[in-house]
Amino acid sequence: ARAPNRENARVRSVQELDLSLLLRARAALAKVDLGSAVSVADLGCATGTFAARLACPGRVVTAVDASVESLAELGRLHGDLVARGLLEPVHADLTRLPLESGSVDLAFCMEVLEHIHEDGQAVREIARVVRPGGVLVVSVPNSRAATPLVERLGAASVHRESGPAEHVREGYTEEELSELLASAGFRPT
Repeated sequence: ARAPNRENARVRSVQELDLSLLLRARAALAKVDLGSAVSVADLGCATGTFAARLACPGRVVTAVDASVESLAELGRLHGDLVARGLLEPVHADLTRLPLESGSVDLAFCMEVLEHIHEDGQAVREIARVVRPGGVLVVSVPNSRAATPLVERLGAASVHRESGPAEHVREGYTEEELSELLASAGFRPT
């Protein structure tokens, strides 16, 4: 038997304590029927914490991200799921997905669109890969919400640094997000 990798356990436990991620994940999962989804994709998966939650019951999840570094970390943190074929990491920009048209039953795009300059193109590309009648679950920052506490206290935000974590927009109003999704053919609910 091998001794547990303490660094892996520490990083994984820090991510599991991300209250915002846990709340978004719980809210997203309450909205969908995972049992009927054959093909699931986490679009903009970052290091794969949410994708790993989706894969744990034995479901295959395509985990797409534009950051090679994030996908490497996904492999380090969730290598067991990758090795078992339950997590399939894919390096791609959401504006050019290397997935077959209509190949995804259920897609999650959680806290990603605010990072993409061409958000309309990304949503059209997502609409292309989600099968007719399929479901897309989206979460984005509310542009009308108060500034996060850490930023109000003067702490630097990773969302202001150049790179994959940078926000190119502060968020969306409900109306803006609904219009963006409808313009690609989705029926927002």
